[in-house]
Amino acid sequence: MASLIKLGAQDKSKEERIVQLLVTKFPDHDLVTPILVARLADGRHRASAHKTLVSLGEKGETAMLKLNLVTLSKLDAPTRRAVYDVLRDVGTKRSVPLLNTAANYEQKIKDKVSHKHAVDAAAAASVRVPKGK
Repeated sequence: MASLIKLGAQDKSKEERIVQLLVTKFPDHDLVTPILVARLADGRHRASAHKTLVSLGEKGETAMLKLNLVTLSKLDAPTRRAVYDVLRDVGTKRSVPLLNTAANYEQKIKDKVSHKHAVDAAAAASVRVPKGK
């Protein structure tokens, strides 16, 4: 698995095929979830990354929660909204602090659309309890 990821990083002509193979065959592997999160930043792959992260359930949420406000603030607005949308669909109460902080950030920078995505995601996540709790 790691060697395939390394090969994709070294040979850009094979990168897309290798990533597709990994995401299709091993979507819940610990080395693949960061790739899925990164693919949210690419408009060509945003929808499929969203769908796969949501299908992973709490593992998808955990991958998203590795992001923090500093990381989010460096992302463009469509990517931040994609993060919030994944957490809207799969997030639990564990996601609420990050989403509330993100909503405050979006309000501070006056991005009304992203603010709404973050607020809606926080509301949806606040009613879900993590498994085992």
